[in-house]
Amino acid sequence: MVDSLNPIGAEANSICKRLVENTQFAKNVIQQGELSKQYIRVRHEDFALNPIEITQHIYDFVGINMNPTIKKWLKEATSQQNDANLSVKQSQGTKRNAAKVISAWRSKLSWDKVQMVQKICSEPLDLLGYRRFDSKKDLKSIESIPHVMKTDAK
Repeated sequence: MVDSLNPIGAEANSICKRLVENTQFAKNVIQQGELSKQYIRVRHEDFALNPIEITQHIYDFVGINMNPTIKKWLKEATSQQNDANLSVKQSQGTKRNAAKVISAWRSKLSWDKVQMVQKICSEPLDLLGYRRFDSKKDLKSIESIPHVMKTDAK
């Protein structure tokens, strides 16, 4: 079946297979107890939507104080103001509207391809706490931008 998939489907299959393997490995390590207090999962989307909160969580986890300069840099680097203030050349740098960047794919992939990826990747989507889009309208809706579910999974 994988060979008959288009390139997006084949890539989704490969990536999602690795995600399942990595997620299950981490879960097994945590359940063994030895490393349970030495591991946290940080999803890119959570960081992009809440960079200061997630960074603070990481700093707390490793037991060090976050320098106010880090907080300031995060605000500047991930702010919604960045899109309007950047030239084309600068847009390739490190300052972007992170929330917009993580949702850009939603306007680029067709609904059929999104459905295909959601079907192929159903297991890692569930394991990692991602929500699925139920319709093309849902996919394009600005209200569904936090397209990840909060999860306590480590």
